[in-house]
Amino acid sequence: MKPAIFTCYNHLIDEKIVDYQRKVVEKFTDIPLVSLKYGFTLDTMSHGDLLNHAVSKLFYYQGIDCVLILDIDAIPLSSEAVQKTFDLAYSGALVGNIQKANHLPTDKTYVAPSYMCFTRLLYEYAGSPTMNESNITDVGGRFSINCERFNIPMIKFLPVHSEAPVDDTGLMWGLGEGLPTYGHGTTFAHEGVPLTYHLFNSVRNTHNELFYKKCEELLAT
Repeated sequence: MKPAIFTCYNHLIDEKIVDYQRKVVEKFTDIPLVSLKYGFTLDTMSHGDLLNHAVSKLFYYQGIDCVLILDIDAIPLSSEAVQKTFDLAYSGALVGNIQKANHLPTDKTYVAPSYMCFTRLLYEYAGSPTMNESNITDVGGRFSINCERFNIPMIKFLPVHSEAPVDDTGLMWGLGEGLPTYGHGTTFAHEGVPLTYHLFNSVRNTHNELFYKKCEELLAT
């Protein structure tokens, strides 16, 4: 086995976010964290293009056989969470945080590349799906569509707690009927066990203190 963890960010992200994420990841695992700082905005190269490039390089140039993709403001909550994530991925499933593209005309949820883990074998079996968004999917959503098409297992971590609404009106993002809502500073769980935390929208610098506090709590344990 040769796993890796990948994250990326640009100059708009507070370096404190980057530093805290690395410290938390390195506290909980020896799996290498590949952190890419890119010198352009997503107006010149899309998030999906960047992830396509990263996945290709990790799998086909560096020999990685399983990758966990993290948004720069997403973290595992324990060493057990990291182990569980990779165990589930190596078992043959697409694994990670659930999301729904509420700005698109779809009722489908998907495993989001904010916290997404998969093997090279599964990636290829799913048709090496593009990470690019489309008129029916957000970034990374095509992967889940292909998994459904090819009957590939997916394990979606569900929101169990959110620290702040999305805006001042108290709005939270929805996942659909019968599923929980989520917002800034959301903890996601598998079978009731909290595994991940995602701040969301750290580029806007509106709720970053929530991320700092969560990381400080984890580093203090």
